[in-house]
Formats: sequence, structure tokens, C-alpha cells
Amino acid sequence: MRLVIIAILACLTIGVSAAAAQDRPALATASGVLAEGLKLAQELTASEAQARCAVAPGQWPGLTLDRGRVVAAELLDEIGGYAREAGVTGGLGGELRIVTSDQDYDTRAGEKPIPGSLRAALTTGPEGPRWIVFALGQGASITLKEVLRTPDNVTLDGTCSGVTIQSSLRTALINIFDKRNVVVARLNFRQTDYVAGKQDDRGQTCIRLHGAVDAIAIMHNDVRQCGDGLIDITTSPPKPVPERVRITIGYNRLVEHDKVMLFGTFTCGSNNEPCDARELEHNRKSAPRFYLTLNDNLFYRTTQRHPRVFGRVMAHIVGNVIAYSSYGTFVSNGARALIEGNVYLMTGTPTTPHRAVYTTTTPGAGRTPWDVEGFIKARDNRTVGQAIIGENEPDLVNSPPYRQPGIFPGFNRLPLPEAIACVAARAGPLGLSRWPAPCRSGG
Repeated sequence: MRLVIIAILACLTIGVSAAAAQDRPALATASGVLAEGLKLAQELTASEAQARCAVAPGQWPGLTLDRGRVVAAELLDEIGGYAREAGVTGGLGGELRIVTSDQDYDTRAGEKPIPGSLRAALTTGPEGPRWIVFALGQGASITLKEVLRTPDNVTLDGTCSGVTIQSSLRTALINIFDKRNVVVARLNFRQTDYVAGKQDDRGQTCIRLHGAVDAIAIMHNDVRQCGDGLIDITTSPPKPVPERVRITIGYNRLVEHDKVMLFGTFTCGSNNEPCDARELEHNRKSAPRFYLTLNDNLFYRTTQRHPRVFGRVMAHIVGNVIAYSSYGTFVSNGARALIEGNVYLMTGTPTTPHRAVYTTTTPGAGRTPWDVEGFIKARDNRTVGQAIIGENEPDLVNSPPYRQPGIFPGFNRLPLPEAIACVAARAGPLGLSRWPAPCRSGG
């Protein structure tokens, strides 16, 4: 493996933060480094193949059952960050519900529930926690007729199923509105009539979290090609901003999309009212209300919003590989973001320097007239080529109240393609449940 020279960017006068390490492999491009990292990830996955899918009849991978109830789940051990702080357990302690039908029904049209369907597992039967698994053919697809709305205290667990949940781009896939204690894991999500570059004002987000949600974990999924965002987390007027929202989004593959992810509160910037100095000062003096841990995800063939962070929120963005063609992460309107241990790769039309992390006041990043600045602390991020990674009032960004997830041990010691491979090997429905040995040791 070739050596990688790691340089510390110190050009603060042009808005390139000293918190970013710039990797300059000989004659390498961002796309080339990414391709090598993804190839190495396949080798890591093969070398540490797991036997979690080989279980005895009547058992389910990673679950411990007692009289039809889930009493322990390995999946929960992987959830860190703010969702873990909130005590997320999903459907733990509840009934195991098995999806045996790939059919769906439309409640708006008065269609009757279909026994064994995913919608029936979510919405019918006795109330209380429920852990939902899938007994369909490997790689089966469920085409939704209307959006799925989760209750409280539920887990959608696609471990070893290969199941894809899909719809047309005008039908959202999952809405988590004003709910708490929800886990969505190891599933594929997409909209079947997505066309790259074609806009449809009626297009819907695949997974949407909205309002007074809390203790939500979105883990090890593959989400791509949606009509609007892949995953959006918002609240909007006239509803009040909830007191405390805690979410973890980890180990996912977010692929082939334009506007990837929103994380924010629309307390301004809507209804033709731009954000202003008054809104900024309010957020400067107030504690955030929404808290997000975005850790160890692979963003691949995406354009912008990785994520777009705004309003009364705090985002801990750690350990992700973000390969983008427009910009990386934008922070505005008094939002706070701790951005550490990420790989930012500009894979679109080359620009120097490109916008990896910035706010409205970052030199060299351009103005955004409808927004005001956000607060950014950045450290230990890696790039190929010159990148703008702009800090802004970092003293206003507090460290999160947890230790994990943090930057994996080998991140700064491994050559860049190998560091990318570590993240890619854990991302998505087939991703590893622990760091491969080279990632733990750094060589």
C-alpha cells in the first residue's frame, strides 16, 4: 500500500480550517481514492465474514426470545450517541412479529388488512412494544401503497433478509411523527421511478422524522433515489419546537441522490421570511433542542446536504465518508455542529478549494442570502486536494455527553483508502457489526 502524506491545512485566511488533514497521494483523485477504498472494503468484509445469519429453526439472527418476546438484541449494542443517551430500546420486551407477505393495502381506500404484511405488523394487534422481522425470500421487495407510520416502541429489523421497501416517488416510505423509541435497521429503501436530475415538486422523502420525536435510531440501512430527501429531520411552524429530541443515524449507505439530508428547525427561513440577526442571537444564547449523532455512514454518488444543519439543533458528525459533487456540510441559522474524523471527497467538477464544511460567513464559500451563520468546531477531518473546512465560534459547540461513537482507532494512522474501507465495510444492511482488526489497530 502506498504511503499517504498527511498535511495540516493552516490557511485560515481563506477559510480552510487547521482542523482538516489533507491527503495527497501521488497522482490520486478523490474518485480514485474512493474507488480503491470501496474495493478494499469488500476484502475486509470477506475476511471477517459473520455467521449471524446461520441460526437454528425458530431463532432469529442476533435476537434472544422468551415465549415469543424479544428479551435481548445484539443490534442495540451498536447504537451509540444521542439515541443511546435517550435510552433507545425499540421493540425490546415486546412481541416478535414476522412479516410473511410482500403485499400491502391502502387504508385510505378502505382496503382490509393483509395478515402477515408489514403494515399489519406495524398497525394491528395488541398495543405495546413490537419487534418486526422478515421471513420473505432473500431480496424480496415490498411495494407500498401509502406511507408507513410507525407507533412508539417498535423495531423494524431486516437483518439477513435483503428486503427492499419501495414506492413511487410521490409516496413517502416511513414517517416517524411525534413518536419515540423507534429503531429502523438493515433494510433497503428506494423509490422506483426516481430519475437523476429530474425534479418533481410532489416528490416525497424516503424516511422522515418530524416534530416531537425522541430516542430514534436509523442503523445499517441502504437509502437511495428518493423523490425529495433520503432522510429528513425537521419541525415546522405553527408547532412549537420540542424541548429535547435525540437521534442517532449510523452505519448507513446513502447513495445516488441530490438533496440528501436536512436536520433543522424551521423557526425562520420559511413563508418568505429570511433568517436575521435576531434569530441568530436567540440561538446563540439558547441551548439546542434537537440533537443528532451522524456516525460512520457512507455517502456515495450524492450531491449536497451531508447534512444541511440549521436552527435550534446540535449535530455531532463523526467518522463518515462523504463523497459529494456540489458541497459537503452546511451549517446555518445558529445551529451547532461538531465535525470530526470525517473524510470529505469532492467527486464532481473540480473546484479549488471545494466546500467541504462551511457557514454563511466562511471566507471563500460564497454567500447565502436567506440564512445567517451557524457555529462549527472541526477537527481531524481528511480530504483529497484543497478543501474549505471552516470553523466559526467553536467555543459555542460543546462536546457531546457520551464517549461513543468517536473516531475509530485507526482513522488517523491508516492510509486514506484503508480508512475509507473501514467505514464502507460497516455501512449498509450487510455491514459488519464491529470494526475489522486493521481498523481497530491502525495497521
